[in-house]
Amino acid sequence: MTATTVSRFEFAQPAGLEALPSPTGWRVMVAMKPAEVKSAGGILLPDRHVDQQQAVATVGYIVSIGPIAYNREDTGGFPWAKVGDQVLFGKYAGQPHDVTGAGQKIVLPIINDDEIQGV
Repeated sequence: MTATTVSRFEFAQPAGLEALPSPTGWRVMVAMKPAEVKSAGGILLPDRHVDQQQAVATVGYIVSIGPIAYNREDTGGFPWAKVGDQVLFGKYAGQPHDVTGAGQKIVLPIINDDEIQGV
């Protein structure tokens, strides 16, 4: 498996990945940078280490936004973030989804719109 980076210009579905789910309601899908699977010296890292790296990552790019995200009175009625923005969110926010294909693995958590803590 090859690690890839998700940059501001790669937040759309990378080629070869299976279909992405669409967030519903007030939810937001975020693409996170995959954890490194090799050390700087080329040694493969154990799965446990890779999982720990991914678990602490809390920065990603918004891939898609549900149809009623930010349309509630408690969020101020205006979007805090838009598709393509780099955002900060809580470590345990939302439900992570692993999307794989073409030798790539990308973690796509779906979080509530009010769980975004910074843009």
